[in-house]
Amino acid sequence: MDRNVKTGGHFRPCNVGSVEAHNERRPEYLESVKKAGFKLYFFEELSKDNESFVNLDERYRGKTVAQIFDEMKHLYMEKFGQKPCLEEKTITNKKTGKTRKVSGWSPIREMAVPIKKDTTIKDFDYLKKWLERHGLSVLRIDIHKDEGHLNEDTGEREMNYHAHVVVDFLNKETGKTIKLNSEKMSEMQTIIAISLDMERGEPKADTGLPYLTHQQLRLLHRLEDDLKKNVKKTEEELAGKNHELTAKKDELNAVSLELKNAKHEFDLVSQALKQAETRVKGLTSMVNNLEDQIRQLKKQRTELADKVRAGEVSLDQMKSQERKLQQEIHLMEEKLADKSGKLAVAEAQLQKCMSQFEQVLANSKILAANATKEYDKIKAHAAAAEQHIKNEDKSGMVERKDKQLSTRDAVISSLWPQVPAALKVIVERTTNASAKQFTSRQAIDVENALSASPLSRQDAAQSLMSLAQREFDDNRTWSGWIQSTAKEVMEIANKVHPLSPFLLQQSTGGQGGGASHITDFTDWDGKKKKGLQ
Repeated sequence: MDRNVKTGGHFRPCNVGSVEAHNERRPEYLESVKKAGFKLYFFEELSKDNESFVNLDERYRGKTVAQIFDEMKHLYMEKFGQKPCLEEKTITNKKTGKTRKVSGWSPIREMAVPIKKDTTIKDFDYLKKWLERHGLSVLRIDIHKDEGHLNEDTGEREMNYHAHVVVDFLNKETGKTIKLNSEKMSEMQTIIAISLDMERGEPKADTGLPYLTHQQLRLLHRLEDDLKKNVKKTEEELAGKNHELTAKKDELNAVSLELKNAKHEFDLVSQALKQAETRVKGLTSMVNNLEDQIRQLKKQRTELADKVRAGEVSLDQMKSQERKLQQEIHLMEEKLADKSGKLAVAEAQLQKCMSQFEQVLANSKILAANATKEYDKIKAHAAAAEQHIKNEDKSGMVERKDKQLSTRDAVISSLWPQVPAALKVIVERTTNASAKQFTSRQAIDVENALSASPLSRQDAAQSLMSLAQREFDDNRTWSGWIQSTAKEVMEIANKVHPLSPFLLQQSTGGQGGGASHITDFTDWDGKKKKGLQ
């Protein structure tokens, strides 16, 4: 499994209007981002490594997510006789006065899942089958291996490999959305980890620290002063805050861009609607005028026949004028047929524009509501991180970090987790009058602590004896026994102990001898020394 990045996912309402354009990196989407003056959050040359799956089931084939969403709305109206509520609303209990928020109707949802660099669409087959067993259909999966940013300090790319999974949550029989309880959601996290061969994110219930033994507590008290001197960790945390701030600002820019794109789309559709309305109005006026002219010409033809009967016009004159009138009527009828055809086309276009306008308006309302909440949340987070960076200093961070360690088990686990076992065998060896030297098992525990220590092996040996001093004081251990154990520990450190060849083969630790950041320990004989002789 990939231990560097944990995986999991949580569903959120899908932005049905732009999911394909964003996830497929369509040219029009890229152009809109660039024209808006925003910096791309992905490397364009890596977009070729992206991969997509689109559900070709008969229900979805050839349809966009927005079209599928429209069909779902029609189904809802057929089932319940009303339009679905797409916006979050607040409901007040009339008896208690308490309020609760009810999410808007969201039959299509999306989740972002962290992945590995070599993850493929096929790796999601297990997850798709699990979702199908729970009545859910995957509409599309888009793997993004192009997102990330350039680290200004190292000049290296820091990638954010992830996949977008868009899922149909609608029960076609009832018209209601399918619910996954907390138990199923937790199970899904495990399914995702299994599918992608990655480590599952830890549940909140499992993140508590274990109970500490008295030996661990004594050891951790002695490491407290040295923890405060370790500012390197503090600087890394401060750098992490800067990175977090940058990421939140990027998210803020993305939300702003999404709102701007939605407004641009709304303006275009509104303009097209106005143009269609103007054209229909003009063509309607033309058709009415032509119909009036034809009626006038026919009236003139009738009046001409009356004049012939009254003897006011000769038969030859009547025939000549009637031919002219008939020609004019024929010409006008041709024009009328042409304009009527164009009017029918224009009316159809107007109807289409009105439908598009209603869809864009509905999508814009949903987007505006969701984006406003997201914008406020990200803005507050970014402001908090920025203020944190302004106010923070190294000593202040160390003090706060120290206070946050309500249980200090995290300290020993990160600095030197092999110490408790080594201390135990050192105390056993020293307080046992009949013991002449470490047993093989005891020596291995000491070697593991020495080889895993961030100190030099000699400093680590001295520190182990210093940390054991409290036990020696508690048991009033004879100094001769202590010196004998100290000498043997130093022999192991210098790799001259009789068991050293065996120990070097059996040790589970590293090489040791790293930079010393645990210093100034009281030595095993009560004095401060740089090393043991």
